[in-house]
Amino acid sequence: ALAAPASAAAFTVTTTADAGAGSLRQAVLDANASPGADTITFAASVTGEIVLATAEIEITEGVTISGPGSGVLTISGDDVSQIFEISSAAGETTAITGLTLTEGDTGGSGGAVTSYASTNIVLDDVVISDSFADDDGGGLYLGFDSADGVTVTITNSRFEGNRVDDRNGGGAAIWGATVTISNVVFQGNATEDYGGGLYISDSTTTISDSTFTGNSSQQDGGGLYITDPTGP
Repeated sequence: ALAAPASAAAFTVTTTADAGAGSLRQAVLDANASPGADTITFAASVTGEIVLATAEIEITEGVTISGPGSGVLTISGDDVSQIFEISSAAGETTAITGLTLTEGDTGGSGGAVTSYASTNIVLDDVVISDSFADDDGGGLYLGFDSADGVTVTITNSRFEGNRVDDRNGGGAAIWGATVTISNVVFQGNATEDYGGGLYISDSTTTISDSTFTGNSSQQDGGGLYITDPTGP
């Protein structure tokens, strides 16, 4: 007999607390334990800021985190923690919408958000700001194998005031994907290497209706640096 397909579940965040019942951290833990492409939404009362007082939130299953709007709810790493680490399985999709992610910090890559897993990434109406990484991707780092066919779609979003201390992509760094960027602002990001606003390598990239302003690098590509493209 064939096994029944996994059923998606829905979880609701009801508090701005860092952990415990009703928190975003708990909702992600519950979604990780639930097979299928789950969804996480927020009660109307959840506005303002969620401060991560312990550690980053790890996403291990495909999920859609649907926030109330980037101007309504902020998640802060409080300059001590990354915000999301995504390690969903190959072929799954992790989507984050309607949130501001700020003050992420890591000694590795991706100050606010990082993923090394071959999972598709969707960001819409997301602001990533004032985050820091020692390595690549001050705000966002996505590092994939181009042979895995991963897609990255970023729309209606902002990368602002992020910084890399030593490597590439002050605002964001992306490797090995098919990348679509539309209506995205990269402003005031900085790196000591390549791609102050955005660094892309080994990828097929389409960028439209987007703005790069006030970004800086000590090497090349103050706003944008693309190397080893795999397509137009």
